Parts: sequence; C-alpha cells; structure tokens
Amino acid sequence: MRCTTFLSLLVLLTAAATMPARAQSAAVPPTPSGPQTMFVIDGSGSMWGRFEADKRAKIDVVRELLSAKITAAAGQNIGLTSFGHRRKSDCSDVEVIAEPVSDPAPVLAPLAKLNPRGKGPLVAALRQAAGALGQSRPASMIVINDGADNCQQDACAAANEIAAATPGVAIHVVSIGVDPADIPRLACVPKATGGTFHDVKDSVQLGAAIDAVSALAMGTSGSAAANAAAVSVPAVATPPPTATDGALQASVALAQGGAAIALPMHWRIFKTGGSDVLAESDGPTVAARLDPGSYDIEAETGRIRVKQTVAIEAGRSAGIILPLNAARLTVTTKGDKAAATTSLPTVTIEPVIDGKPQGAAALIVRKPTAAEILPAGSYSVTVTEGTARQTKPVTLAGGAEVALDFALATGRVELSAGLRDDGGAIEDVTFSISEDDPDSPDGRREVARSRSPTPAFTLPAGTYYASAHAGDGEVHQRIAVGAGDIVKRALILPLVPVKVSALIGGQPAVAAQGIVYRVTSLDGDRREVARSVLPEMALNLLPGRYRMAAHLDAHHLKSAEEVTVEPGKSLSVVLKFDAGEISLKPGASAIAGTGDAYWEVIDAKGRPVWRSMASEAKAYLAPGRYTVHLDLRDKRTEAAFEVRPGERKVVQIGQN
Repeated sequence: MRCTTFLSLLVLLTAAATMPARAQSAAVPPTPSGPQTMFVIDGSGSMWGRFEADKRAKIDVVRELLSAKITAAAGQNIGLTSFGHRRKSDCSDVEVIAEPVSDPAPVLAPLAKLNPRGKGPLVAALRQAAGALGQSRPASMIVINDGADNCQQDACAAANEIAAATPGVAIHVVSIGVDPADIPRLACVPKATGGTFHDVKDSVQLGAAIDAVSALAMGTSGSAAANAAAVSVPAVATPPPTATDGALQASVALAQGGAAIALPMHWRIFKTGGSDVLAESDGPTVAARLDPGSYDIEAETGRIRVKQTVAIEAGRSAGIILPLNAARLTVTTKGDKAAATTSLPTVTIEPVIDGKPQGAAALIVRKPTAAEILPAGSYSVTVTEGTARQTKPVTLAGGAEVALDFALATGRVELSAGLRDDGGAIEDVTFSISEDDPDSPDGRREVARSRSPTPAFTLPAGTYYASAHAGDGEVHQRIAVGAGDIVKRALILPLVPVKVSALIGGQPAVAAQGIVYRVTSLDGDRREVARSVLPEMALNLLPGRYRMAAHLDAHHLKSAEEVTVEPGKSLSVVLKFDAGEISLKPGASAIAGTGDAYWEVIDAKGRPVWRSMASEAKAYLAPGRYTVHLDLRDKRTEAAFEVRPGERKVVQIGQN
C-alpha cells in the first residue's frame, strides 16, 4: 500500500447489491433451495507466492479469509472447486471437491488442506464448476486466482459458452496481482456472465474484494444473480452507500440522475490538475479515504470514459454517481423451433457517423442474447448466423434501455459423403451449397463451401443444392430447409479405385524419365479429369469411359488406352512404351572437335525427334530407323542406327 504526505488511501471494491430488509432481519438460515455459490480456488504452484507487505503466502490468506466467510455463512449452499492442486504439469487437474451444500464442513476441511502445486487450467475449472451448479437458480461462481489460464484455453470464449449454456450463473473473478496484459483475458469472464472483476494487489484489497463478491453471491435474495441471465450489468441501489467520514465512494449510472449500475469499471483517482495516479482499481464501485482537497475521479470501460471533480472536506464523506451518457442495448436472436440450430449467432454493433457504419470500431460478440453498455449515438446492428444475415439501425439516448429482437428463420444442413449406402466413408471431399440465381451463367450461385468430412451449414429457410466432389466424382442433391430444421444428408459417390502405371522398354517408369499421365473422360464434355507426374497414378473415378495416356514429352513418345470403369470393380491400367533405350557417345574422331556438344536425332522421314547438349546422352525412341548428328562447334559427325522394341544399345559416333 502506497502512502503520500497528503493521502492515506484504502481502495475497497464494494458490493453492487444489498440484502433486502426482510432477508437481513430473518433469523432462519436459507434452505438448500436458496442461492448456490461455488468457490473456484486457484491451486497452481504460483499461489505459494507471498504478498509483499505482510510476507504471507497468497493461498494462506485466501484460506483464512474464506474459512471465516464460509463459517459466517453457515446455512448457505456453498461448494468448492480447485485446479492445479494435485499434480504438476497436468492441464486436466480439476476437481469439484464439494458440490453446494448448506453444511460448511465438507467445504472447510478440504479448503484447509489445499496444497497448490501444478498448472492453471482455469477454463476447465470454470466448465466443471458450471456443470456442478446444475439448473438451480440463482447461482454464482467466485473465482480467486493469480493468473490467466496457462493451458492454451480461451477464457473469454468459454465464458460466452457458459453464459449461453447455463444462463443465470454470474461469475465473479478476484485476481491477485496479475500481469496487466492478462487482465482483459480475465475481465471478459464476468463481463459475459453478469459478474464483477477485481484486480487486487495486497491482502487488504483481497479481503475487501471477497466481501464484495460474497455479498453479491450470498448476501442477496437472489435478484442480482437472477437478473444476470438477462443483462450483464444489474442495477444497484441509488445513491451509492455512504462512505465513512472523510472518505469518497463512487459508482456510475447510465445518465445524469439515473440509478447506479453494477458495471465493472477501471477507476483512477488524481489530484485535480495532476497527472500522478493516486489510486487505481477495477470494480463496479470505488471507495477511498482521502485527505481534504480537490480530486478528479475517472471511470473507464470499453469505449466509455468519464471524469468528475469532487471536493473532499475534513471530517465529511462524499458519495457521487458519475453519469456515463450511455445506454444499455440488448440484442436477442430468436429461433423458430425447439430444434433450431446449435450454432451461436454473431452480433456486430457498428457506430454510425454521418450515415456511414464505422466497421473498424465494431463490437463483435457471439451469443443468443448480447447485452452491452454503449455510448449514446447511432448504431448499425447486424446479426449473422451461417449465411443468414439481418441488419437494423438503432439510436441510443443516454439512460435508455433498448431491446432489439432478430428472427433469422434459419435451419441447419449436416452433410457427409460415402462410397455406398452401407458405409465406405470418404474423407477427402469438397462440399458446397448453391442456390438458384438467374443472373449466374449456370443458373446457380455457390453460398457456402467446406472440406470438413462432416460439415454443418446454417442457412436461411429455402431450397438449396448440396454437392459433394471427390476425385473425379461429383453428386448433387436438392434440399429444402425450413426455419429451425436440422436436415441431414449422406451424399453417395460410387467411386472406383483406379491405378495407372507405365512400362518403358519393358521397365517400370521412374520419376527421372519425366513421365506425365493424363486422364480424360469420354462421356459428356470429354474433359480432362486428372493429371500426374508421379511414376504411378492412383485415383478414384465414377463409372464410365476414359482415355488413359502417358507422355514422355522430351522424347516425343506417347502411349494411350481407352478403358471402361465399371461400378464396384477396381481397375489397374498399364501403359506400355515399345521403345528402345539408346545411349549416345562420341567416338575418337568426334572428340577431336572443340566446343560444346549438340546432339540431334532425325527419324526416317527427316523430322527431328530428340535433341541434347550433354557430352553423352540417353534417349528413349520408338522402333524405327534414325540418323544422329553430333556437332562439336567446328566439326560435325553423323551415324545411322535402328531401334527395336525393348532394345538397349550404345551408339558411338565418329568411331574411326
């Protein structure tokens, strides 16, 4: 804790909701059907780190504070989850130690024995804790940790999924001395679920934060937790609770004169006109004991930043509510049937300036109901789910609460592909979805594509054409999609395995010979369907007629065969080159010339069929009679020779 000559400061993050009078005066403890609270305690090895001021281990302070809190809340339904507390370097080390019960003993005993030692699988712990809370509401989680998830998991995405799958569970996060770069990765969790975030630096702030979140989770009749299912920032009492004499307490409201709201803010306190930060904290409210004087109080969240000057008088307290000049916008995407698609819609909120949406400043969230606090102004709101898209304009006034409902009327198409109706799945498949388009040359327009073996497409209700393409096979099927429908189709491609190889002079082709295979369909438009430069070619073809050809372009040789591919019958095609292998070498009289060698082979009709500039060369030639010329700059020699099928011979030119 820092002290200055003019300031003795204690920052307390306080509760956003207070217990109703009836609950405060009731002497009977809550029944097991009341609010459920699950404490999620960081059991990673770093929790043995010590607070600088009192030199105590973080886990020891947490145990002490929670033990007192849980004992005082006897009768409340409290559970305990921990992570990283049993094994080192194990990202699966998560344990729901005690599900919420009204007896504190099953929680206090294991809490006292908690021994941090491993990694920090925070996200896995959130998921398991949410599952343990079940469907009973109201329910909350209180996470106490000292760092972000270090098991390569996205806490923000997980929080959005938890908010969608288990609505009504507010997650409060108390983080101890985390790296500032990690704060956004943690603060997004309570933002998505309607909880609060607290970044604490010492044991005093830790105690205050635990008091605040415990009051929200356990010290109410459940209204705050219940409201979290609908909006992410429930309202709190107004004005804010009065601070003690000589102290300041501040909260925020949407507009001037409005009720205070429990919106997580980043608070900073300055001496008026100064730039040195006297106090900095995160939470829905801030409380500080200040020396008499004038101070600037700054609150910031997202795109909203407000500042207000307050005078602190000796012996008197000050309570203020900073107006944000903002509005709460709730965007809800509704399905048409219980069997509606399982994908989450994407909500994009773009500020509109001079009639133009500012895409670079867009806010993007993925959830069926998105509740956001936004500066007053004009916006364009777009909801996208798969290929379905709908946009609405909205103008937000300060203090307003606006709801926009979207009904995209979408369905889901799930595809797979197989060789037969009874199995034989194909993995290397390209799926596509098309719709009628009179302006397209072929009358259809592709709207989606995937190479997943089992793709799922979210589409507006309508009629589509599903296609699967593998090898040379392509099939199409017309599909009708209704709003909320889940349509499953298996597209059958009766592909036949075909192997193509070649023999050159009776020997299997090798890559160095430069062979090229081409396969052409002889049905329909006679198009080339496959090509390869490997020594052998393996492919899958639909039944039909094909022309298989192999080319040795450097030697002007080609071998081709027409074949019929029959359903269910694999095929092996061997293309033969009845060629001879001729090795050309210069003789003694040819070597007498000087300069680079240039070989040219002429067939019986006088046509050049092969050339080379190697000193010694090798050629594959069809059977027949040939003449070879060898030029060594100032000297030309030639020789005639004959090639028979499969023959291997050496032709030496200029032998005399």
